[in-house]
Amino acid sequence: MKRQVKNIISAALIAAMVVPMTACGGSKASSDSSKSSGDSTATEKPAEEGKVLNIECWNEEFKSRITDHYPGYQETGDNTGKIGDVTVNWIITPSDDNAYQNNLDKVLPDNANASADDKVDIFLMEADYALKYVNSDVTMKLSDLGITDDDLADQFDYTKDIVKDSDGNIKGSSWQACSAGMIYNRQAAKDVLGTDDPDKVQEAVSDWSKFDEVASKAKSKGYKITSTVNDTYRVYSNNVSGPWVQDNKVVLDPNI
Repeated sequence: MKRQVKNIISAALIAAMVVPMTACGGSKASSDSSKSSGDSTATEKPAEEGKVLNIECWNEEFKSRITDHYPGYQETGDNTGKIGDVTVNWIITPSDDNAYQNNLDKVLPDNANASADDKVDIFLMEADYALKYVNSDVTMKLSDLGITDDDLADQFDYTKDIVKDSDGNIKGSSWQACSAGMIYNRQAAKDVLGTDDPDKVQEAVSDWSKFDEVASKAKSKGYKITSTVNDTYRVYSNNVSGPWVQDNKVVLDPNI
């Protein structure tokens, strides 16, 4: 990959949960020496590469961050733009009916064989199915793009853990971390806990045992501690220790 394209990918990766494709990591030129009778060194020429950066997304959200904030980005219409002499091509497939993942599953396996300008260079993914692509050879390590641990030092650890492969290599970077908190009815808190002070309420639910105790008290007073099962389900489902399917068997994690 030409240096300018590589820099574009690196900067984009620092800003987004995106995954670089193995097929675009062809910028390495071999520096192995081949000595015969003299001291001459033989090196391989880099593979010929294109001038199009293809990015797969499921909506306009990530695209707007790049088009609005990437230095020198120019809109050219029809879901394309320019950064220098590089064309940025946005391929947007909505997630409805699993269409986005189906599209990735169709184009990624043969990505290495695509022409230089047709290769998928970056694609977005969600935590729910990240390991599906992280633990495959269609993605590459961020370190191979020159992105170091220091570059990612200020990111939340969980956003990095999501995109680590089975060998501990980071193969993506998150551009969005959704904070969470507990929103409560202050009158209900007074009825159940005798106080609505945020610090005291936080202490009352500071671990799961205390949370369960407060939930029981709330129930006895006619309240529900959560609105739906999804309010707590994600805490467990997003912290499983391995994939749901291993060796063609469904594995139920202890968290679940």
